[in-house]
Amino acid sequence: MYRVLQAAGSGFLELRGNLERTENGSGPHPLFRFRKIYGGTFVFGGATLAELEEVYYHKEQQPVYNYHLYFNALSPSDTAERYADLRLRLNQLLAGFNHTHGDRYDAWARADSLKTAILLSIQDLPGSLEIQIHAAFTSPQW
Repeated sequence: MYRVLQAAGSGFLELRGNLERTENGSGPHPLFRFRKIYGGTFVFGGATLAELEEVYYHKEQQPVYNYHLYFNALSPSDTAERYADLRLRLNQLLAGFNHTHGDRYDAWARADSLKTAILLSIQDLPGSLEIQIHAAFTSPQW
């Protein structure tokens, strides 16, 4: 996780794999304007898949980056156990972050220049966990 947090400073460029797809926002009030989704090249700690999003919310705005790690669990009890283990490890690792939580998620954030945030959540897919690391830039970092 230290490696992933350090990579946030460059928009996760060193963790970016091949471009998998692009998407345009749709509807009268789209969540985003445009995003590119890349395969992530770094999977660790039992994660089964990594993915990187480069998201543009407004025209002429710098992108924000989300690095996703996905973990599969075989049963509801395995999912709960793995979630508790990941939450404990992230609490220890992210000692300087503000922690909040709710139903099926825990979040950590800090007031740094990248607006770094980490989200641990149970997905709608049964038995699936996700860690998302978010970095937003006010100006290009490269």
